[in-house]
Amino acid sequence: MSSANLPGIRALSGTSASRSPTKTIRKRRAIGLFFASGRRLNDAALLLLVLPRDPEISGEVFFLTPRKIGGAVVRNCVRRRMREIFRRWIHRPGDRWVYGWMAKRAAASLDFWQLKEKMVRLAARAREM
Repeated sequence: MSSANLPGIRALSGTSASRSPTKTIRKRRAIGLFFASGRRLNDAALLLLVLPRDPEISGEVFFLTPRKIGGAVVRNCVRRRMREIFRRWIHRPGDRWVYGWMAKRAAASLDFWQLKEKMVRLAARAREM
């Protein structure tokens, strides 16, 4: 049933359609390249790994949330926040870097806006390199 048939419910088109979707890196081998030869930018709550764009890597970003952070609900919440922050404020099509974000234990205690501040600051430092 489409949203056009339901009274009082609008379709959510236009907000996400205007931005290009980000392609997530899911292969373990590609993620291993980040840890082996990527540049690291640390924060109390996050670790950002960056690599120059390479045709061997078939994505733009990955997000890691280790079990140290907490249970599945906490890890999923942190990961969803990180994905949305990246999609809205960091992702630029044609960027020369491929990003890898790893949350640390302190990330679970941050609210959305504090996490946004830290991610944007780390991405800005990466673009200056």
